[in-house]
Amino acid sequence: MAPPQAQSEPWTGGCQCGAIRFRSKRLGRASLCHCRMCQKAMGSIGGLFVTAHDLTWTRGAPKHFRSSGAVRRGFCSDCGSPLTFEYKTSVDVAIAAFDRAAAIPPVIQMERDSRLPWGDMLADLPLHPLEERAAVAARLAKVKSFQHPDHDTTAWQPANAPRTIRAMPVLGTSDMQRSLAFYRDKIGFVAATWGEPPSFAILQRGTVTIALAAADKPAVSHHWAAYVYVSDADALFKELTGAGIVIHDPPTTQPYNCRDFVVDDPDGHMIAFGQVVTPDPLGPGLSVNLGRDG
Repeated sequence: MAPPQAQSEPWTGGCQCGAIRFRSKRLGRASLCHCRMCQKAMGSIGGLFVTAHDLTWTRGAPKHFRSSGAVRRGFCSDCGSPLTFEYKTSVDVAIAAFDRAAAIPPVIQMERDSRLPWGDMLADLPLHPLEERAAVAARLAKVKSFQHPDHDTTAWQPANAPRTIRAMPVLGTSDMQRSLAFYRDKIGFVAATWGEPPSFAILQRGTVTIALAAADKPAVSHHWAAYVYVSDADALFKELTGAGIVIHDPPTTQPYNCRDFVVDDPDGHMIAFGQVVTPDPLGPGLSVNLGRDG
């Protein structure tokens, strides 16, 4: 096995959940420390670390616990993975956090007198009974892993992370009845109101929801207050034409992969209605906006 110093590619790795990723151009000495602090910090027989030169945090960054007056230790605050041993200007990274951990063998052990006495016997422990291995393997094959893969990813969200479902813009209005008449009678939203007279309303058409909140002086943006995705922008434009609605321009195909038009509501909020031109795997317009080629 070639020593880590002989590897030409950068050394990458990260925490278990993927919130933190790092890269090192060159590795130094890899070691196993048996001290009680490393046992506690790693929750194991000791600390397996390697000095990481030119270390860069490519996603996120660790939080730290100062374990002594001389050393602080980095960890992921999301999943708890131990990551670093930092002394003065030197940073050692946990070997197991690297994507190619098997290629980083320790070359020295320290504080051997503090080792756990049964650590030397681990290699001699009996294996799982042969007759049970197939059943165990089948059971494990059904388990869904939320661990980040052993390579860099452009984006990563664990499968068990809370999902965003939808957003609801809340628009201020100085005249609730006037706004309700606009959205309900002219654009075709169904309205539910609260208060007497109404001070809050939720409007819905299809899967789109917009809220109205009474305000003496509603703040009006110079940009879109809401962007409503529709299945057919031209058909909706024809539906709204002649309804007494201020429409800025007819539907126009935009550089961000949408064909849209903009209307003004009674308070001056600009509401855009847009249709995705080409289905985008990242969502409406995201590949274009993020500079990706899909």
